[in-house]
Amino acid sequence: MILMLMGLTAIERYLLVFHNQFLHQHLIVLHYIPMIFCIIYPIGLYTYLIFFYPCINQFTYTMITCGGPCYFFETRISILDQFIDLVFPVTVSSLASLALLSRVLWQKRRMQQGRMWQKNRRLLIQLLYIVILYNLVWLPMIICSSIMLFSPIPQPFLIELSINILPYGIYIVILVCPFVSLMSLPELWPQHNPNIRPLAKTDNLLRPIAPLPTVGVNVS
Repeated sequence: MILMLMGLTAIERYLLVFHNQFLHQHLIVLHYIPMIFCIIYPIGLYTYLIFFYPCINQFTYTMITCGGPCYFFETRISILDQFIDLVFPVTVSSLASLALLSRVLWQKRRMQQGRMWQKNRRLLIQLLYIVILYNLVWLPMIICSSIMLFSPIPQPFLIELSINILPYGIYIVILVCPFVSLMSLPELWPQHNPNIRPLAKTDNLLRPIAPLPTVGVNVS
């Protein structure tokens, strides 16, 4: 679901920059219907595959995937799931983001539209950071999963890598994304403000001290 929404937002981002009026004229078809589909489709698909798909669970206690959904062991279903729900969204998101970046750079160079570049500069920098971050996490998972699906012999190392190590990168992306977005917004960075005085400030100025009153002492 997350990858599909990422691909959809990448396409909408391209349309928002270059075809803003067209996007608003067809907002229901280009925004609401695809978003509803990206939410309902994964829920319905995996509900059917996990609970209602006619297959037999394989409880092999020496395998890492023991106790997993049985459709994992169906080659055709696994390939379709791999392509539709993983490879396709990541590819669409990357291509749409690269198309947006390349077209903005091309128009800036061709038409010298410095104003347009300044207007979309932060958006493009943030987009580039997010695309690189997501590809660093998802591309190794796609490569390992594809090798396991099409390899004629078992790959224990890749199975261990794609199940017990690489999925944790997804949580790293979620944690790092706010900081990546913050990198493209320098106005939110902490800056020194001379109007704000520190709570404790040492003063090295010399000031005269009033003389202390003398107290008479009777000496017997």
